[in-house]
Amino acid sequence: MISPSTITHSNEGILLLLSTHSSALSPSDFASWYNIHAVERFQYSGILSARRWSSKDGATNLALYDVHDVEGLNSDEYRSIRPADPEREVQVLKEVRFDRRVYKFEKETGAHAPPADIIAVQLESFENEEGAHQALDNRPNSRLYYLVKNMVIERLEVSPTPPPVSRYLVVTSHTSTPKEELSGSLFKLEMAYERR
Repeated sequence: MISPSTITHSNEGILLLLSTHSSALSPSDFASWYNIHAVERFQYSGILSARRWSSKDGATNLALYDVHDVEGLNSDEYRSIRPADPEREVQVLKEVRFDRRVYKFEKETGAHAPPADIIAVQLESFENEEGAHQALDNRPNSRLYYLVKNMVIERLEVSPTPPPVSRYLVVTSHTSTPKEELSGSLFKLEMAYERR
């Protein structure tokens, strides 16, 4: 077993969005919009990479944005991002429900594959730190994050009381499709962008 190494990344983390959309929006229209939307996020200098994944059944999309500083997601620079086609943005967002979470990086295990080689990710949530660390210790190529903020956005409205979310998240990267059934949610890669 590879022993975990603690890495100090002061405020590094991820912006995670789980999304579902109504039948009024086709999967291809959603994918086309999201590919543009993801690139537009790079107007904020703290976004390092953007990846969109889909669940096995295709019903849920996962977007993961690696961010240099999670606090920057509250900055004027981030809030000033504007879509190239605001009308299209509003039309699409009226049909989408987002579960938006910000996680801060805590720890990782193993040597990580180059981002270009990662074809799937597995998400596992934990309420307590001990369970999260045990899972992390048993999974190579994994990162542990803890929740900083969450909100639900549905049809352009922010839910006043978002549902409770587990405080810890283990994200495991895969360079091939796992052969065995895994605990946690598995998502396959649909699109990826890196800051150059």
